[in-house]
Amino acid sequence: MFRTPKNQYLVQQGDEAKYEYLIMSGIFTVFYLDQDGKEHIVQFATENWRMSDYIAYFNQKHANMYVLCMEPGEVLCLTFEGREQLSLGPHKM
Repeated sequence: MFRTPKNQYLVQQGDEAKYEYLIMSGIFTVFYLDQDGKEHIVQFATENWRMSDYIAYFNQKHANMYVLCMEPGEVLCLTFEGREQLSLGPHKM
């Protein structure tokens, strides 16, 4: 588990999008900046939500978006490889 203070970026434009984040507590936003520097919010996320720059995460590229902690929180970090391993595991109904 990773603790995040208010105003901490988990992802910034140009970073490697290494993780998908599962929010245990706190409030986060995912946004991007257009060519004029105007902020466009893609997602607000709270407890039990997942977030990332998904295009970059799934393609293992550099991020075009920002993930910002708006209130102190805690997140679990899941690598792409870890996510793939989880999807290969046994599924019980």
